[in-house]
Amino acid sequence: HLEAGETKEAQRLAHTLKGAAGTLGLIRLQGAVMKLDAYLYDHPQTGRDQESSRLMEAVSIEQDRLRQALARLPAQVGPEGDADYTYFGYTVAGSGDQLAVGEIRQFDTMQGCRVLMYERQQDAWKVTQIIENADASQFGASIVMEDEWMCVAEPNASNVFGEEGTGEVSVYRHDGSTWNSMQILYPVHFDPTTDGGGFGGHMAISGDLLAVTARSVSSMNSGDAQVYVYRRNGMDWDLLGSID
Repeated sequence: HLEAGETKEAQRLAHTLKGAAGTLGLIRLQGAVMKLDAYLYDHPQTGRDQESSRLMEAVSIEQDRLRQALARLPAQVGPEGDADYTYFGYTVAGSGDQLAVGEIRQFDTMQGCRVLMYERQQDAWKVTQIIENADASQFGASIVMEDEWMCVAEPNASNVFGEEGTGEVSVYRHDGSTWNSMQILYPVHFDPTTDGGGFGGHMAISGDLLAVTARSVSSMNSGDAQVYVYRRNGMDWDLLGSID
């Protein structure tokens, strides 16, 4: 467009590219296009001159860098060809070279759940383990991971005391090659007449602290919930208390 003297059209395209780059978080490309956009806006009659050529070259360099970065990305992570599991990636968590991806068979009932464990090996992500709970409902509905620790929630599970719908959180630890089950967490003082379960619907982990939400019947349609806070003590996670 600049060669043809269509500076206004060139400026419009630069402005559009600037917005797209900003939306995608491509800061370097956005900065280069922003300078070209501003120059063409301030010099609508110049066509292609020395300065616009310099600015266009800067944009071209950033575009080349982006193409090279995209070419270095590892192959797309995908399910392992099991046609029974059609909802791959409904939850995901990662830390370092480890990645956990939740997958279910039936989205309406949340039945048939498993978590695929990936490890980054050179330029590709490889499945190293599959944690299955075929009879569970909502297993893996939320996952958190940090370093060698991972927590996988099943928010409507019955707990070890036979109380239905309380929810539970399975704690795993990576020993360098395998994710091993270490502990199961569940809400204490559960009252089925007032508590609606949902333990593990949301989780957060940082260092030696873990926070797990649980909701009550009276708050199922509101923003109210309890937050259970755990601290790691060696290989165990001990309850510090709850926040409500």
